[in-house]
Amino acid sequence: MILGVSAKAPKKGNWVSLTSGLTWLAFEHGFETKDLIDWLGKRQWPTQDALCELLTNEWQELAEEACGGSVSVRGRKGEFAKEVELSVDDYRNFQFVWLQTAGDPQLHLNRFDSSFGSTFRAITANLNDRFENPVIRRADLVRFKQARAQRKRRPWNDAAYKAAMAWLPEKLATLSDDTGIKSDLVAEMRDRFGLPLREAERVFTEVTKALKRRTHGRPRKTSPEKLAKPGIADEFSSAPAATNLQTAATEGGN
Repeated sequence: MILGVSAKAPKKGNWVSLTSGLTWLAFEHGFETKDLIDWLGKRQWPTQDALCELLTNEWQELAEEACGGSVSVRGRKGEFAKEVELSVDDYRNFQFVWLQTAGDPQLHLNRFDSSFGSTFRAITANLNDRFENPVIRRADLVRFKQARAQRKRRPWNDAAYKAAMAWLPEKLATLSDDTGIKSDLVAEMRDRFGLPLREAERVFTEVTKALKRRTHGRPRKTSPEKLAKPGIADEFSSAPAATNLQTAATEGGN
């Protein structure tokens, strides 16, 4: 999403604010919380609710990845609480982002979305039932963003690639050890697994290399083909003209 801001990655460091991480994912510019609020105040769109919804969508996708252990996020429940690493249960329960613009600028992870209103958010704040100003490991954030961009660039997924890698050796086992079969198999993999041309060719190359099968050169002739080709002597002996001359000579002698 482009909202009139230039691309800017989060600042350097092992850990960066979740605000900068989510805004970098959302529109390529890593805002710190105060800068984001200042920027928001100068625009008619997005509204605060719309921005929180956008950041919530980014957070829920990131949290899903974090449940698998590949992303680490830390936060504290209350100003004086100890900073802790979020658990799988936290990722699943604190699914909503709220940007606090009044007073001390903060980004919160809440159990409930913005439709519950400011009174309800005040109650959760008093109960310390929210994570305030979380931080995310920068290396995890970068890997997540790169992997997501790669997934969006291709219409296929790793499961399809792995399925093709498992299917092709079995298919080759049913075929004779000939060359000239690449185009047919590549076309079948594209149709069967939805792989793009380049990746289907990659599967073919990797599998045939592992199996040490020939993939270049002219197709070998099968044994029936070799037997069917006549030799020079066969061509002369089977010529119709020679047979006719021999018949005529026999009749003349009689």
